[in-house]
Amino acid sequence: MTSIPLIQTQLVPPRAKNCIQRTRLRNLGLTVLSHRVTTVIAPAGYGKSVWISSLLKEPGWPPTAWLSLDHYNSDPSALLYHLVHALKRIFPEFGSGSLRTLNSVEDVGRDWFIAVSTLIEEIPSNVEFVLVLDDLHLIDENPTVCTILEYLVRWLPSGSHLVFISRNNLPLNLYREQLSGELLEIPSNQLLFSPEETGQLLTLLGLDLKNTDLDTIHTLTEGWAVGLRLLGIHLKQANVNLSTTLSALKQSADLYTYLSNELLDDLTDELQNFLLDSSHLPYLEPDLCNAVLQCSDSDIKIRQLHSLGILSIMSQTDGASAWRLHHLMAEFPAEKMLHFRSADYLWGIRHRAAAFLESTGDIDRALEQVAACDDWPAAVGLIRTHGDKYFLQNGYPDALYSWISRLPSNEIALDPLLLYFKGSCVLHVDVKQALTLLSTSADQAGKQEDIRTEIRALMSMLTLYTMTNDLQKLQETASRLAVAAVKLNNPWSNGATLLVALGRAFIEDELKQGLRLSRLASEVQMELEPEWRMQYLLWSGMIHYRLGDLLQAEEYVQKALNLPMVRESDRWTGTAFEILSGIYCEMGEHQKAEELSQELLRLGQKYNSAHQIAYGHRRLARIR
Repeated sequence: MTSIPLIQTQLVPPRAKNCIQRTRLRNLGLTVLSHRVTTVIAPAGYGKSVWISSLLKEPGWPPTAWLSLDHYNSDPSALLYHLVHALKRIFPEFGSGSLRTLNSVEDVGRDWFIAVSTLIEEIPSNVEFVLVLDDLHLIDENPTVCTILEYLVRWLPSGSHLVFISRNNLPLNLYREQLSGELLEIPSNQLLFSPEETGQLLTLLGLDLKNTDLDTIHTLTEGWAVGLRLLGIHLKQANVNLSTTLSALKQSADLYTYLSNELLDDLTDELQNFLLDSSHLPYLEPDLCNAVLQCSDSDIKIRQLHSLGILSIMSQTDGASAWRLHHLMAEFPAEKMLHFRSADYLWGIRHRAAAFLESTGDIDRALEQVAACDDWPAAVGLIRTHGDKYFLQNGYPDALYSWISRLPSNEIALDPLLLYFKGSCVLHVDVKQALTLLSTSADQAGKQEDIRTEIRALMSMLTLYTMTNDLQKLQETASRLAVAAVKLNNPWSNGATLLVALGRAFIEDELKQGLRLSRLASEVQMELEPEWRMQYLLWSGMIHYRLGDLLQAEEYVQKALNLPMVRESDRWTGTAFEILSGIYCEMGEHQKAEELSQELLRLGQKYNSAHQIAYGHRRLARIR
């Protein structure tokens, strides 16, 4: 099972010694539970996420799913895939139907409504919960994503509370919620520390300051959370002169840069180097840092930085913790690293990070690492290795399509497997584009003697020509596929050849020939791709059905229904139900036939599939 990139649930707030009881904000935070939607909009450094996460420890706070967004979540299928897994953390039984629908929808960007509706239907309707989407500014430029979020706002169960955290004003239509009093808007000025809160925070940090100094500090920081936090940490260091520091702050044009610089200078060389080298990682946890920085004491360094207040806990899952630098704090050492480290040094860190993330199944973040240093050959390698299992089989082909589209055109044009993946992503969306890509893939694969990819591309082309009923192209492609299969001449290619012959016999109504081929396929040793095996079973079932061998036909279709790719896809399940409902009609099993026909109607209406609706009505009319 592919592991899921870090998803925050029940985010742990900073340790009590680094927090104060901000009664004003606590009371404001509790009003989140009396509103359907809350927006927290403020620039970096205002403590948005820390404040919301601190509420999760309030007595009686409901289960909370927290999804920290990243750039790749701007693809609707990637967003929904990770959203399903975030909700699954608080609703363990949730997700199977939603993931099955994601695998079935041909184009999530176009048919998002189907996937989102299933997600909403699967959420328990009688349970209060909170859903937090953090860093929404990273994905809100995609209009489809915004439409999805607006739909979630309107149709999530009544017990839900949505919290949107962003640096920018949200391009969402929330007027309905605003007019009905269901929208709580928290602007940046409400997150600023008051003079009294500034004094409480610095006192809690162990600083005994005069009122005049506190007034000066509040004036200089304007109550900015990160500025106060960094200044407090800096002032706690030994040999720091308050008067000199405040004087320097007054003359500094950039409060944050000054404090960050001072704070780094206060660290030991060992911690400075660790902070600089880890600043380009998506999160910090011991195994990741040990692998990337080639050390064995990351756990000690992380906890030292955490005790100094420089790191906060990002998530805790199954007893393991991950930390992060604040966005601003991460930007500062990351920028300094570019001056203090060579490009080759950073390249090594990025690639070791990518290798570690790949080993944990976090392919999106691994791709982000190699793309950040423009290593497109490495990105190609990741896509070639994981295009099938991570993207296509997990139900978000548009994310794969997006990654391939980010590659330089010269990396794609001559790579038959990338062309095949790209064609597969639009197979059921744009037949013309899919055929162009798959045809180019087959041509390039043939030239490069990549016979396996050539066969896969030709098999997909056969599917499309069958869908479009182009018999001439179907015959030409089948002949070409037979030639390619002979070149490879192994059980896998022989399976493809036999499957093509079986399909042609079925399409051309050569049923006796089809029966011989079906029996041969069950007797010989064949290696079939999951989709090929499904087609073999369904075609065999149809051939036996037409010949009147209903029990054998039922057996083949039931075997198809037991395949993982059929169980996990409503699209293929519906195809099997079309055949099986006809078999039960012929058998006189009217109750079973009616149940399947009703399910066909449901699936047809869900996916706007006219032929499934027609099949369902036809079977019901025959039964009744």
